[in-house]
Amino acid sequence: MAFPLAEVTIGNLSTQARKEFEFASGKAKEWKEDAIPVAVTASYTKTIDPKNGKNTYIFVSPSMNQYYFTLTLDQNQTDTGMNSFQRILYFKEDYFLPKTVGNMPIKYWKVDYIEALQKADASGGKDIRVANSEYDINMVLSAEQGENLTWKVEYLVGGKQAYSISYDAYTGEVIGGSPES
Repeated sequence: MAFPLAEVTIGNLSTQARKEFEFASGKAKEWKEDAIPVAVTASYTKTIDPKNGKNTYIFVSPSMNQYYFTLTLDQNQTDTGMNSFQRILYFKEDYFLPKTVGNMPIKYWKVDYIEALQKADASGGKDIRVANSEYDINMVLSAEQGENLTWKVEYLVGGKQAYSISYDAYTGEVIGGSPES
């Protein structure tokens, strides 16, 4: 089973992701002018398909440091060519990010989520897809304090981690992985 997205779809999603980040950054600046990106997530539910994909951009404001501003967009565009989106404020302690997450050093973000997903699929994720008709994928781009900007890609089956691997978001090199049984 080959990677389930056509090359044209891969290119479109990569271009779309860059535009989404600009859009999300603009909305975050509307919330607080000093908003800074701290993480990006991409997820697929039940299969890899833009109809099941969502991207979330997460920001913090030094002037309102107790909150995360999130903007989640559907990867699939509506008939008007737009992506549905939702903005939510979360108390930091109520959100899944670790307390040690730092500001994203944007200049080191060279590998987008689609490239990280392709790498993860080629290095073990494909086996999960082939063995399971339904699976979920969660990807998180973040920088733990003192660490590199990293994509962590997790394949889940039945809500449990089946495979996980991390990539440096600048070089694309594998940082770590932990296949589960």
